[in-house]
Amino acid sequence: MTTPEPSMPAAYDVLGSPEPARRTRRLGSLAVGLVGAGALAVAGSAVAVAALLGGGGAQPEDVLPADALGLVTLDLDPAAGQKVAVYRLAKRFPAVAREVKDEDGVKDQLLTALLGDAGDLDDEKDVKPWIGDRVGAALVPGAEEPQPLVAIAYTDREEAEAALRSDAFGGGDETFFAFSAKADYVLVGSSQETVDAAAEGEQVLADSPAWGEGVDALDGDQIVTVWADLGAVHDALPQEARDEAAQAYGLETDVALGGTFVAGLHVGDDHVEVVGKALDLESPFQVEQPVGGGKGSGLVQDLPEDTIGALSVTHLGSGLAELFGTVYGDEDPLGIVATARELGLDLPDDLRALLGDETVAAALSERDFVLQTRSEDPDAAYAVWEKVTALASGQGPASVLRKTEDGVVVGSNPEALQRVEDGRGLGDSDVFREAVPDAEDAGYLLYVDLARALELAGQDVPEDAEPLQALGISGSGDDDSSTFRMRLTVKGER
Repeated sequence: MTTPEPSMPAAYDVLGSPEPARRTRRLGSLAVGLVGAGALAVAGSAVAVAALLGGGGAQPEDVLPADALGLVTLDLDPAAGQKVAVYRLAKRFPAVAREVKDEDGVKDQLLTALLGDAGDLDDEKDVKPWIGDRVGAALVPGAEEPQPLVAIAYTDREEAEAALRSDAFGGGDETFFAFSAKADYVLVGSSQETVDAAAEGEQVLADSPAWGEGVDALDGDQIVTVWADLGAVHDALPQEARDEAAQAYGLETDVALGGTFVAGLHVGDDHVEVVGKALDLESPFQVEQPVGGGKGSGLVQDLPEDTIGALSVTHLGSGLAELFGTVYGDEDPLGIVATARELGLDLPDDLRALLGDETVAAALSERDFVLQTRSEDPDAAYAVWEKVTALASGQGPASVLRKTEDGVVVGSNPEALQRVEDGRGLGDSDVFREAVPDAEDAGYLLYVDLARALELAGQDVPEDAEPLQALGISGSGDDDSSTFRMRLTVKGER
């Protein structure tokens, strides 16, 4: 991916000094804490992290270098709408509600929570007096491998420098910092050369087309943004690491990988949601019909209304068959093909018949489970499933297998098959529609009624889990792009 020459933003320093301040003390506690916060956001610590981001002003991408490989941004003071939504959502969770006393106290409460276990740091004395509203954790090119670089907004430079020089941040000489000449940010990295180059450099990530195109692909305002240039990350890895990864999948060592990944997180009064996109993908795993590509036919929506959980994927059969051929090859080094042949199965071709054009697995109750497929050739699919069920089931295939007009249904018992035949209505359920708002356009879909699953577990539900309602993950894609959505919903206010 070619990056044109970025524009050169005007540099300024609020204290009047063009020289970045240097300090060769170890800032491990702060850097690890803030990078960890970014990882926590991606992993889905929804309530706390959702409150971290929003706002305007200079952003981390305005001070980080244009050749950054990836970036996670956080804002410790949410925009007004997000702050209200976070506050309302937090009040649904008793433990969180006890900590978040009011909308204006979100930043202080979250800093206390984030830095509570950061060694000798006293957040009231060492961090809150100077830290600003935004943080960015980036990965930048290094001499041998990518290096971390953290950008932290500050409100008082003297307080910030005094704190960063103090023993509260660990001491030693393995971590370095410098103040940016572009905006009120301090840059923390693993070498003085890295932080000085970023602090003094004129080309920034905000001017990079790769960054702009990725962020523009997200709709609406984001409270968390995660971005990565996949090709640049791959190219920056040591050759040995790239070779080992390729060999692990049986690929040629010189493989092409490219594209952009971007994701954003926002919060509503009754849910937290992450939306992500992969753009202009280039990968050795690309297939003609990507798994989860296109749209499903509505098999999940036709399940019984009280379904506990369901997973739906399009083109799973053809995608796995093609991937099997790409990765495993024709030589059968592990004997998988030969073993399957002894059982009456022909791999990888029978994968297409087994899993069809669309595959749905669902838990209908504690003991009722089904797997349903849609196929262009239901007779061929039924014939393969007869072999599989005869091998795997102590019952006759007829008791756990049904052929439909466009596929096959396999059940844990006859009752499960009957429930699928009789039951409809999941797609009209409020719980389902709120958790998976784009189900009709999804090529893959995961839905779990968390409230019902916890109830059926037969154990005391933890206080912090009581407000949870459902989890929905959905997405689709084609040969060079994809989109996903992950949403966690909570019950209505009591």
